[in-house]
Amino acid sequence: MKAAFWVIGLIAGLGAGQVSAGCYSTFDYRSNTYYTFCDNPSFVTIQGNNFNNGSNWNERQNHNGTYNGTDSKGNFYQGDNNTGYYQNLGTGRMCSGKGAGRICN
Repeated sequence: MKAAFWVIGLIAGLGAGQVSAGCYSTFDYRSNTYYTFCDNPSFVTIQGNNFNNGSNWNERQNHNGTYNGTDSKGNFYQGDNNTGYYQNLGTGRMCSGKGAGRICN
């Protein structure tokens, strides 16, 4: 699962460049991935482009902790950072709980 909060942390760690009003980009040299973040009043959109394998994914991270998006294979997923819930409707993967108590199928 792509937890958006660690991705958002890349902005501070790698130095972001402004793309357009409210949007910023950064490049993670470890994963060879380019990220674009666009902040809106109630959510942040995140797009990732991996240059190693050509994969792309996107996510909408709502300020209330819920999120949804499409993974690199085009599968829709959704989740809640507050509860640890995650579901990928394309793969059938589901997770619940947080930390050491997290359970996934």
